[in-house]
Amino acid sequence: MFLSWREEDVLTGFMFLGLICHGIFFAREWLIFGAMLIIYLLIRWAQRVGRSKNSKRKFGVSSKNLVGPISIFCLLIIFSLIGLLHPVRKIEGWLEAFKWLIFLLAYLWGRQLAVREEMKDIVLNRMIITALISTLLAWLPGSEMIWAPGIPEDGRFASTWGYANAAASFLGCQLLLLHKDRKIKIPYLTVFMISMISTGSRAAIALVIVFWVLLILKRIHLKLIIDFKPPKLKELGFWFSVLAIMIIMIQQTGMRYQDSVQHLLNWTQTTFSERLLYYADCLKLAQTAHFLPQAGGWLAFPFIQTIPYFTLYPHSSIFQVLLNQGLAGVILLSFWACKGIKQYIFDLRNSSDLTNICSKTAVLYLGIHSLLDVDFSFGILGVVFWLLAGINSR
Repeated sequence: MFLSWREEDVLTGFMFLGLICHGIFFAREWLIFGAMLIIYLLIRWAQRVGRSKNSKRKFGVSSKNLVGPISIFCLLIIFSLIGLLHPVRKIEGWLEAFKWLIFLLAYLWGRQLAVREEMKDIVLNRMIITALISTLLAWLPGSEMIWAPGIPEDGRFASTWGYANAAASFLGCQLLLLHKDRKIKIPYLTVFMISMISTGSRAAIALVIVFWVLLILKRIHLKLIIDFKPPKLKELGFWFSVLAIMIIMIQQTGMRYQDSVQHLLNWTQTTFSERLLYYADCLKLAQTAHFLPQAGGWLAFPFIQTIPYFTLYPHSSIFQVLLNQGLAGVILLSFWACKGIKQYIFDLRNSSDLTNICSKTAVLYLGIHSLLDVDFSFGILGVVFWLLAGINSR
């Protein structure tokens, strides 16, 4: 029956379930949600191709324009499988190939949605509302009994993710997408801002500020000044509710996440030096493997580390690709990223389409933050990144 549902409704449900399930981090969640996505999309696309008289419009865009992107994804999947020849842990190679297949389908879904211009705004609005609901759920009293509030000693807001930095990355994406409307929704802005500050994530907040300044300057250029008009009398009840939510969130920040602001303001004690050591170890591992793919390559860190690190995950998407898909995978993605950044700069200077600019800004923000953290180990962040990339690929 769910095959008759509209794709934007299924996408909304998929994202909401993924958000409340730790952002799809654990292997079991990857497998379950990935299988759901693959089965649904393949059946729907098979139905669409069967009804289409023009076989060149299988995904709503010409097959010629899809050859390059699909080739890159397929090569990354192949590199993941080649890593099985010299594995550290074989199951990781299969899981990596599975992840890139999911990202490919998310990208193609975005390409298909982009064909219908009116759908772009609907999908982005649904994403923001879904993020708002899941964030508010994590603020409810007793929510810590359902979703772990991050590492216990951190005392930072982690929403439904269990990891404050990943939650901050997603919240920052929503704050950037809010700029797409001519009039920014202040209640949404308030919830996302307080929540993001409560994560105490320094890198994510610093990046958001940079991109916010860019978008504000663009709005000024387009003569779309952010207008904070006083509420009308009939809206007072609504605004009192917003004020009450703000007070509760700020109070909860002071009680449950009291270390978040201290962590945010403390730039003298960071993990930056540890991360640099980790990246150096990544290069050593890659060199040992002759820069070839190695299934579960990141699991070999304990064998070469001279100083213990607090996690086994490399805090960088590019280094994770280097170990799992090899130097060839890094080159492929770097080439594609450079092309996308060049197009983004052009659009930022010349385009007047705020939806296009803001969604591309969100893609760039997620991509840069993933270079400094484990973002795309969380499936929802990867799906959102590639979905937005697909939506804006035209």
